[in-house]
Amino acid sequence: MKSVYFIHKCIVFLLFLVAFILQILPWPQDIYFLKPSWVYLIFSSLAIIFPEKINIGTGFTLGIILDLFIGLKFGVQTLSLSILAYLIFLKLEYFQKFSLLKQTYLIVYLLLIIKLIMIAYIYLINSVILKISFFGNILVDAIMWPWIFSLIKRIFIFFKIIKKY
Repeated sequence: MKSVYFIHKCIVFLLFLVAFILQILPWPQDIYFLKPSWVYLIFSSLAIIFPEKINIGTGFTLGIILDLFIGLKFGVQTLSLSILAYLIFLKLEYFQKFSLLKQTYLIVYLLLIIKLIMIAYIYLINSVILKISFFGNILVDAIMWPWIFSLIKRIFIFFKIIKKY
């Protein structure tokens, strides 16, 4: 039992490490608006699969680390990931009952809310001009969500941490 718990912790740590590495990789300026929100996608996948282990505190901690890595105003990612965790836990029963396609719609809706909160937060701190390209990565996230969620679920099934359902 202890080895399964240790393997679970190692897999979650490695998934978040990969998410941070992918998040801070540089992209060309022309297509930067299409960069997926790796940390948000992997965090939401893990929060749906393991709601008792990945919680709002995890989102807060990941947000602080992400703020430090990206260099945005301190607290933007922290607030966003905490609110995302809260919204996921608020609608957790829907996520567990819905098909993958409906989960994708719900995740896109939640990520859109998070983007709007980020815009409001950044706008309050300093005036920014809103561009439509700011929402470009939500479409990429919608395409990536089913793939990432299924991949993470299969990883945990492979290591016999969750049962196939």
